[in-house]
Amino acid sequence: GLQLDSLVLRNADTASIVLSGIIPNTGTTSAQVRGSRLPLRDFGTLAQLPDTISGIGDVVVAVTGTKATPQITSNATLGSIKWNGVEIDRVAANAQYQNGRINVHADMVPKGQPLDSASVSLPYDVTLFSIKPRNDSIAGSIHADSIDLSILQTLLPRGDTLSGRVTASMLARGTLRAPVFEGSISVNRGSAKVTPLGITLADISGGISGAVTTTGQDSIHANLHASTEDNPGGSLTVDGWVKNLLQSKTRQPLAFKITANSFHMFDRRTVAIAA
Repeated sequence: GLQLDSLVLRNADTASIVLSGIIPNTGTTSAQVRGSRLPLRDFGTLAQLPDTISGIGDVVVAVTGTKATPQITSNATLGSIKWNGVEIDRVAANAQYQNGRINVHADMVPKGQPLDSASVSLPYDVTLFSIKPRNDSIAGSIHADSIDLSILQTLLPRGDTLSGRVTASMLARGTLRAPVFEGSISVNRGSAKVTPLGITLADISGGISGAVTTTGQDSIHANLHASTEDNPGGSLTVDGWVKNLLQSKTRQPLAFKITANSFHMFDRRTVAIAA
């Protein structure tokens, strides 16, 4: 077994990590990791993120039960986040593992915007040193009430920007190997700077909706419309549907139609072609 009375790590500022625990080969396990005022910049460097992230994080992980059947709880709070031009006041998340299920809930408060939340429950068999997926029921949800689309800017290359409003209410259920989705995501008055093409998409509107049939299959429909900033009279429309999107062992029929009308889709003086 393993035993650690206490290990404390500190940086030159106020951040600290404290570890302690007893993990016998048999019998009751007790372990804890506590991190206080951890600088997100350091985690961004370790993860080799393409853009600098700043902010402060606190996290607590506690383990009880046994080595083979642990019970794990975790709470994390991140604050004053700045990443790729996006500011987030606070993110709070908690996670638990017990009786073969991982349950996670997170709330996010972008700067000056309403609360957004997400939750998921997944079937996994976890020991202290292994994790294995199990094909059992899943549950998940995402709710966002008219938040700024720029929150997704953190996923884009540096220099690309997003703006507009997005509203989302999505549910996931089914099983780990055959998930199904229902609900909707809508975009209003969106814009997006697409640096590789040299254009800025404007007036992005539309959405994605999902429904589940009585046989347990899902059908996801997308309809999006956009113009460009320098040619508002042109338009691009994408409309279509796909069934069983994440069910790789099930037939996945789809149909999409893209319609362009005087749409300005490229504006670069030079084009580099790699040999």
